[in-house]
Amino acid sequence: TILWPGNHTTDGYSAPPELLFIGSLFPFGGGWDIGNFIAPAFWIALDDINNNPNILPNYYLKGLMADTQCDALKGLDQFFKQRETSGNSLISVIGAGCSVVSQPIGRVSPLFN
Repeated sequence: TILWPGNHTTDGYSAPPELLFIGSLFPFGGGWDIGNFIAPAFWIALDDINNNPNILPNYYLKGLMADTQCDALKGLDQFFKQRETSGNSLISVIGAGCSVVSQPIGRVSPLFN
C-alpha cells in the first residue's frame, strides 16, 4: 500500500490521491516563443504543490502542455485534445500567452463546466 501524506484511512493506510488535470497552452513558435520561458514555471509550480502535503491534500495535479504557436485554431485543437487526454476531467487551463488563442478558448471553456 502506498502512503500518501494527509490521505490516511482509518486503518492507517491511505488511498491514492485523486488525480486532477491542469492544462497549459503556450506558444513555443509561431512568431512568439514565450512558452519556452513560461513552461518551466508551470512544471515547478505543479511540483511544489504536489510535494507539499499542506496544499491540496488528497489530490495530485497532473500537467498537460501544448504548443499553440499563437494560432487560434491550433490552440482550440490543443484545448480539445487536452480535454480528451484527461478523460474530460480537465479542471483548469493556463495560458495561452496570445490573445488570439485565449479569447476563443475563453468562450468555449465555460461550456464544459
